[in-house]
Amino acid sequence: MKTTSESGSPEQFNSIHVSADYFLLFGVKTVIGRTFTSAEDRFAGPQVAVISHRLWRQKFGGDLNLAGKTIVLDDESYRVIGVLRPGFESEPPADMWLPLQASPATLDHTSRVRVAARLLPGVTLEMANRQMRFTEWRFSEKFPRAMSQFEHFAAEPLRDIVVGDVRPVLVLLSGAVSFVLIIACANLANLQLARATSRSREIATRAALGAARSRIILQLLTESVLLSLGGGALGLGAGYLGVRALVVFNPGHIPRVGAHGSAVMLDWRVLTFVLLTSVFTGVLFGLIPELNASRVDLSATFKESSSQSTTGMGNNRARSLLVIIEIALALVLLVGAGLLIRTVVAMHNADRGFEADHVLTLQMPLPGPQFEKTAIVAQLVYDVERRMAYVPGVTAIATTLSLPLEPSLALPFTILDREYRGSPYHGTANWRSVSPRYFDVFGIKLVSGRLFTDSDDTAAERVVVINQTMVKKLWPFSDPIGQRILIGKGVRPEVEEPPRRVIGVVADVRDLGLNRDTESMTYVPLTQVVNGLNALNNRSLPLTWVVRTVGEPSLLSARVEGELRQASRGLLIERVRKMNEVVAESTAS
Repeated sequence: MKTTSESGSPEQFNSIHVSADYFLLFGVKTVIGRTFTSAEDRFAGPQVAVISHRLWRQKFGGDLNLAGKTIVLDDESYRVIGVLRPGFESEPPADMWLPLQASPATLDHTSRVRVAARLLPGVTLEMANRQMRFTEWRFSEKFPRAMSQFEHFAAEPLRDIVVGDVRPVLVLLSGAVSFVLIIACANLANLQLARATSRSREIATRAALGAARSRIILQLLTESVLLSLGGGALGLGAGYLGVRALVVFNPGHIPRVGAHGSAVMLDWRVLTFVLLTSVFTGVLFGLIPELNASRVDLSATFKESSSQSTTGMGNNRARSLLVIIEIALALVLLVGAGLLIRTVVAMHNADRGFEADHVLTLQMPLPGPQFEKTAIVAQLVYDVERRMAYVPGVTAIATTLSLPLEPSLALPFTILDREYRGSPYHGTANWRSVSPRYFDVFGIKLVSGRLFTDSDDTAAERVVVINQTMVKKLWPFSDPIGQRILIGKGVRPEVEEPPRRVIGVVADVRDLGLNRDTESMTYVPLTQVVNGLNALNNRSLPLTWVVRTVGEPSLLSARVEGELRQASRGLLIERVRKMNEVVAESTAS
């Protein structure tokens, strides 16, 4: 994240530090200027930036002379050296790219570097993973405390990482679309069989006049293919409009579709696929009716009883078979749709463990080293909460690093005064730092013990609140209140905390998704987080404010944003959402 105040008010842009060969690896070109050189990527090198085409157009008005000019980011000057061509979307999305400039002598292992590489010809993924395991062994030998037992080196295909669990869903939808296509084609074939029956006299007349059977079949196939091509053209137009409407919203966060679906378009591959599919289905599903229609009994056809002819009986058998196929495929789709609807209804009716109504969420990045100290962040929270207490319509305000239904940090823990059984830890639990009124904002019920108060600061005993799932796993027949646990031991020195005493148990919250079971959760006071873990979190996660209001949250949004900016002395506020929107996003896919 980089912040600039060049336009008067602070603006924040997503930035990524990359090595010099990053753009070469992905084949990215520039509209103006150039990308980084190896000299610019060295440690303590010049401060330069490459920006996206979108940012170039929106903020700089497409200035063709931008390359070489200076912009201010986080109170430091950066020289813009290039603008990328449109269409390139990085993961995670970025507005600008800065040189990695890694120090070869650093011993700081808290930062994470994502490495991408192209395999040499003949090198398989398994061979690459063997080399990665050897590299991991050498790294852990040299830096034994840099990695925990939960971290490993591994090589994965980039496509699998980008597509993730969206691929199976899209494959399933493609199968459903194929079923619909087969049903439509079977229906068309059935109609053609019926039409062929009514045209039996016409076809018999052609045959009587000397038309060969192959000529009759060719004529009927031509009619079938033309009909199929017409349907394909109409389907192409309807599909284009439908896709445009769907990808603009992109509710499921489908990767690789671009901003508002800009990467989804009708190109020669789509047109070729539609053409081949139309011709193939026209020939395949028109062939059965044509073969039946061309096999005519001239004497029987010209008789008045031709409706009872053998050809008519054969047509009826073929039509019955097609109807059976249609019903079978439609039944499969109906069952699948019913199960999907049942799942959606069940998710919406599931007990979330928190109240989303009348809750407003706002994110506040904490840039710069001044917020690496927990005491500075705690003072900021205190100042904001004191100011917000006088805002009409606000009943409670709290802070956290991650909202319910969004990912949170997972750390191992040990229970003091309890024996180990073959493992250095007693388990792993999700970890979340919150301010005292977090549970009031979300209406999370207290089961036993007490919640945090303002007196649970750095001068007080370290405390923790756990959820019911953790109690069921570790204290099924005893009371956890008063027990002491150690969180983060052995992960990294900077995240290790002193022992914490369990002071309360709260109801379970479905933090990992409405369709997933709850897991162990530990809540700690934001004011008691160790400095190292606070600094690590602030580098990657913004501080999230959650505000409970009396009425509609959006009506107080502007007032709340203004108060937050004044209390924080102008810090940026971004991604303002109602909690109901967060819930909707979690189930969108």
